[in-house]
Amino acid sequence: MQSFYRQIREQEGTDISPNVPKTYPTSVLLGCVEVVACYSADDMESWQTLPDSIKQEIGSPFCFLCENPKRLVVPQQMRGHPKLWQLPSKTAKSLTAALKAPPDPVCFSWSKYGQPNVAGAEAKTKSSRSNVWYDKYGKAKQDQAVRQR
Repeated sequence: MQSFYRQIREQEGTDISPNVPKTYPTSVLLGCVEVVACYSADDMESWQTLPDSIKQEIGSPFCFLCENPKRLVVPQQMRGHPKLWQLPSKTAKSLTAALKAPPDPVCFSWSKYGQPNVAGAEAKTKSSRSNVWYDKYGKAKQDQAVRQR
C-alpha cells in the first residue's frame, strides 16, 4: 500500500514519503467522516476535472466522497460488520465528545473539482489510467454486482 500511495504522490508532485502506519487496528471504531456524495465508478471516471491520481483509488463500483474527518482520541473496540451498518445512536452520542480533528488537518473539499458528468453514459470518457475494479472484475461483473443489491 505504501508504494501505491508513493506512486500517487509522485504523480501529484507532492511529498513522496506517505506516513503509513506499520500496523492497522482491527475491530475498532476510529472516528467519523461526513459523506457528502456517492457516485458510481463510471461517474467518477467521467469526472473530467478530477485528477487521475484520485481516480486511481477507485476500487469498487461505488465511491463515497467524504470530508471533515474526525478521529476518536481513544479508538473504541467494536465488533465489525460487513458492508454499511447503522451505529447505535446511544453509542454515537456517547462518543461525540471524544471526536477530535486529525493531528495534521487537511482542508479538503470535493467541491473544488466541480461535479462529475452524470447526464448519460455516452458522454462519459475514460481516463488514461486503469481502474482497479475494471482490471479485476470487468464491466459485466460490475453490472452483475449492482443487480444483486
